[in-house]
Amino acid sequence: MYNLKRCNGTFKGNIGECLFKLTKRNLFLTRFHSKYKVLNIISKFLTREQKDFLNSNWYSIDGIELVNDVLTIYEIKTRNRYKTPLKYKPKTTSYTISLYSKAIKIGFIVKTVFVWLEEDWNFSLEIKDFNSRSFCEDKAKIYDKL
Repeated sequence: MYNLKRCNGTFKGNIGECLFKLTKRNLFLTRFHSKYKVLNIISKFLTREQKDFLNSNWYSIDGIELVNDVLTIYEIKTRNRYKTPLKYKPKTTSYTISLYSKAIKIGFIVKTVFVWLEEDWNFSLEIKDFNSRSFCEDKAKIYDKL
């Protein structure tokens, strides 16, 4: 038998993103949706700079939600919940921090979502405004733009 909480890497992150999607009807997970189709739907709510930003960074963003003409960008992190709280911050790259910081500067609402894997197949969500100080900076990934 395998334990999801003991798995590492992107699969656990993908599962966390899908769990978050279950709670948000209007959420687009960028890895599963064509940027051209979604941008066509949401473009009337965006400035030119915001459209260019999404077009250039589509696969670096985890999720996009449009509710009541307000667009929110999500960075989704999947974490294990333990009896003793974790003392370390989740990792992210300097590229990701600069990406979301730029998104805020050009007028996007940016949120960080922590999908907490609980016992017995339960999960909980913690949604916060994006703050670079909430993360530990990790080495660059091969998919990061330079």
